[in-house]
Amino acid sequence: ALKLKQDGTMTIELDLFWLRHHCKCELCYNFDSSHPIKKTHEIPSDVGTKHFQIEHDMLIIDWVDGHKSKYPLEISIKNESADTEDTSQNGTKILMNCRFALESFKDDLDVQHLVLDSLDTCGTAYIDGVAPTMEASEEVVSILFELQSQRQIFCNGIANYSDAATEISNAKYTNVCLSPKSEHTYFNDGQGLLMINCVHHSPDCALSYLIEARKISNNLKQKHPEQYISLTTL
Repeated sequence: ALKLKQDGTMTIELDLFWLRHHCKCELCYNFDSSHPIKKTHEIPSDVGTKHFQIEHDMLIIDWVDGHKSKYPLEISIKNESADTEDTSQNGTKILMNCRFALESFKDDLDVQHLVLDSLDTCGTAYIDGVAPTMEASEEVVSILFELQSQRQIFCNGIANYSDAATEISNAKYTNVCLSPKSEHTYFNDGQGLLMINCVHHSPDCALSYLIEARKISNNLKQKHPEQYISLTTL
């Protein structure tokens, strides 16, 4: 870990692997689609630093392999790794029940909490009966935000976009071909909540797919059990 002194009193620990994976130079980051070019397995597990310094609220790192990275100091401190905890991979099995009717979701606080429980335990929830309009989508989002006091991030709020929206430089709003990537490599909890509601459909446009991680993991377990064991064992 990289250790920094904050205000001369508190030591901040930053994971070197995380830092290298989040380098935003032109060699490591695709600015058209806003996602990393480098895969995690392409980064040496023993990646190390040769020198680092802080200049004008920027953390500048020279790596032992000759690479150079710059990070906003504020964002780096918010992602310190000293307080992360390991989680058990052998928890109690839970029946996946994540479909809810819109009317019961709107009127029943217990159902609203069941939706949050589904997001927490299964990572997903489906609300049936939401009209294909921006207003109906915003109503569901407002209830969730009020329930959980969600903090909005850089890519926040409701956006109406199509397959032609390439002018918006973010992975959620572009038809640029995206390679598979992991959004939760470094965190126990989800980084954010993404809600999708189809409000219009063009028959001639490309189909979009939500890949179910459970199916992928089961396929991996059947075809390559040794890799499955490696990935699911702490």
